[in-house]
Amino acid sequence: YLNKNQERDPRDNRKMILWRNFIRSPTLYIAISVILLLLHLHHECTTPLTHPPSDLADCIFTGHHPPDSDSIASSIAAALLYDGHAVHDDTPLSPEINFLLSEFGHSPPEHIETWLTSRNQKISTSDVCLVDFNQVSQLPPWLRANTDRVKSIIDHHAIQGQVAASSTPSLVDIRPWGSCSSIIAWKFFESGKLLPSSVAGLLLGGIISDTLGLTGPTTTRADKVAVERLQKLAAVANISDFSLRMFHAKSDTSHMSVRDLIEADFKIFPFGTVKLGFGVIETISPEVHILRKDEFLNEMRILKRGRTLDYIFIGVVDIEKKRTRLFIIGKEEQDLAKRTYDGVYADGLMDIGERVSRKKEFIPPLHQVLVPHKNKPK
Repeated sequence: YLNKNQERDPRDNRKMILWRNFIRSPTLYIAISVILLLLHLHHECTTPLTHPPSDLADCIFTGHHPPDSDSIASSIAAALLYDGHAVHDDTPLSPEINFLLSEFGHSPPEHIETWLTSRNQKISTSDVCLVDFNQVSQLPPWLRANTDRVKSIIDHHAIQGQVAASSTPSLVDIRPWGSCSSIIAWKFFESGKLLPSSVAGLLLGGIISDTLGLTGPTTTRADKVAVERLQKLAAVANISDFSLRMFHAKSDTSHMSVRDLIEADFKIFPFGTVKLGFGVIETISPEVHILRKDEFLNEMRILKRGRTLDYIFIGVVDIEKKRTRLFIIGKEEQDLAKRTYDGVYADGLMDIGERVSRKKEFIPPLHQVLVPHKNKPK
């Protein structure tokens, strides 16, 4: 860089010698090698896997019985994520599920018998993954005699007494989120695997359904972030409008009998030696069901005897007002509901106020009353 007319400073010669010696020394190359190795390790640790682990490949994915939007969406998406198979039985799908399948142009899960016949397989030799539930009482009928085939559980509900799992080690992923669809969506995001718009729409509907449009008490930050990303993938322009159309579809039960309405979202919970059934009807038109109170009470008495239940409740949830009324069939249920919720009772109905979530606001208080803890930790 020196001009020809300039004399070179002796100090520059010393600098050039030092720099030449540094370049020739092994120190530089060792330093560069270490930096490249660290960058490589960082890349390997932070880059998402192209595909998730193959432990669940070729597994059967199924939701609880009877199914809801979250369990159907979760089974379809999880089967796609893990290269498995989503299945269903003869249980009629709800109007809300049919709305989602139609809205996003996706077919329902394959019938379990059709799937087994086409592959010349038996349940007794097939691996099964449960999504959106973990209890024996909610198993689909075709799986109840083969619980040893359950190899995995992906769920967002609390673990209770009778977990449906085999005696061999199982892969269990349970997160306290508002929806199982949120868990599957995040697994897709983390894996880097392509999520088709139709499946993204189903997962979006599953989250909206279980969290009541992200307004329910079980809603978490994870659910909200998942909805933001799924909305874009599914090309849903307005989430409020989409939620409202979903709730209208959920409330369109004119073609359903009272028995179908009860069993559409009915679960049995064991509390020690006590067996309790709790059904939920989420609607924007609660009065339609309240006017059929006598029919509901009669069918509930029949169901209580048929399932040998100690208690039975059906809650009519007003989605818009965020309030619930329980159908009460007798003195036993009235006393238990009064002790649990301290609601206002009148002629077969109890208003239990601003409670809407079975998972968080209906069942836990019942558990505290029916299974009291004798030795509570300080």
